[in-house]
Amino acid sequence: MADPQAVRAAWRDLGRLLAQKRKAAHLSQQELAGQTEYSRSSIANIETGLQHVNRAFWEVVDALLGANAELLKAYDNAEAFQRAHQRPSLETPASGVDLLHPAIAQSSPAPRLLQDRPDVAADDASGATIGAHRSNAKGLPKLPGQRATLTVPHGGVDADVAGGISGTGEDIVDVLDRIQNLYRAVDPVVISGLESSMSTMLVEYETWERGRFIRSLVKKRVFVDSLISQSMQPRQRQRLFRVAGKVSGLLGYVEVGREDYALARAYCAESFRLAELAEDSDLQAWARGMQSFCEYYARNYEEALAIALDGLSYAGTGPQSVRLTINGVARAAGKLGDKVGVQRAVERAYRLMSQNEVPTGLPSSVSLQCYSSAQTASNAVTAYVSLGDPARVQEFATLALPDIKVSASPWSQALLKIDLSTSMLMARDADLERACRVTMDALKISSGYPIVSIRRRVLEFMGAAERRWGRVSGLDEVRERLEAWSRDC
Repeated sequence: MADPQAVRAAWRDLGRLLAQKRKAAHLSQQELAGQTEYSRSSIANIETGLQHVNRAFWEVVDALLGANAELLKAYDNAEAFQRAHQRPSLETPASGVDLLHPAIAQSSPAPRLLQDRPDVAADDASGATIGAHRSNAKGLPKLPGQRATLTVPHGGVDADVAGGISGTGEDIVDVLDRIQNLYRAVDPVVISGLESSMSTMLVEYETWERGRFIRSLVKKRVFVDSLISQSMQPRQRQRLFRVAGKVSGLLGYVEVGREDYALARAYCAESFRLAELAEDSDLQAWARGMQSFCEYYARNYEEALAIALDGLSYAGTGPQSVRLTINGVARAAGKLGDKVGVQRAVERAYRLMSQNEVPTGLPSSVSLQCYSSAQTASNAVTAYVSLGDPARVQEFATLALPDIKVSASPWSQALLKIDLSTSMLMARDADLERACRVTMDALKISSGYPIVSIRRRVLEFMGAAERRWGRVSGLDEVRERLEAWSRDC
């Protein structure tokens, strides 16, 4: 009988061959999974020998990877090796007589099916033990000093079972191996470390160097995906789904800043799905906030509004409800010219704040905390700028300014300045020169922080100014500063 360890080694060798062929074809596990009916985690398990699949899979991948039947041949060899392991050998009985000895084998008549055996009674209607088993049962070799008997279970017996061969094609090692796989887990220290690291990244998002931030996110996302495929523990998988959901949401946020909306949508959709798998409604609401943010800057304002409203069904009155209401609903309603919608959303956001633990100062804009007073007020400013209501802009800017001025966030400072400069243009006696200075100051303090919101709002400022004054020298200077800002980023 072959060594069970050798059988497992054969499947691992097959998996390693698959990995070699995949890499030679310059395909990732995810890309190969996309061309089969299997998931990326299944491909990973197959490549490590943890998961066995049928020949149809190997026919597909052999063709896809141009393996010229090398994978198929390796699969057939592994399958044959396993079957050889599962075929039981006839061991020497206690009497010391070898049943395979030529003399005995030749003198033993061929065994017959039970229905052909007159000495074995048929199963009775009650399913009781089948009739008496004669000591001289035909078809069974008689050994010296030993009576040959056959015990037949209720309901009859399959010929293979009677001969000692498993009808399932498996042996105990296969079942035990699966049981062992059910206990596969990730070291809790690893999961806790990832959770802690993600909490730090969410809080310190605006202080990270952009390139380093993105590299760290991508590395985490790949690592978490591999851990998910390694663990069979439901609670561990939920925690890992939660971490992965946050990583994907942040990657979506970054891609909005780069104005790659197609990729941003994919990341944000992935974030929502992972939050669903984690059974975390608060994270689902957060992901909806990211999706609404994406559509807002893609100028799909109706879609941004609809997504934010759907997000509120997950948020309830929890911390994400404030963000979805003021950043999602109010701002989208402002772009759609819905004054009543903006007013109601702003009022509701403040009511929701009273039902949550509101942080002080100006926390990270991507945090899972409730929005602070300054964040809520600054988003109200943006909504009222869209409506062309300078009085309300000034009202909420006064509420936001104290915390924003002392914050370490150049983005928040720049965005509020641009909103204020745009609002200045709405006054009857507007001072264009002063408004341009404020806008250029915003570009100066945000240099090196390339986010779409700053660029978009500067362009909106220039558009509003040109509609009122035309192309003037002051605006040319703002345009040049914006071009330099974009190059520096």
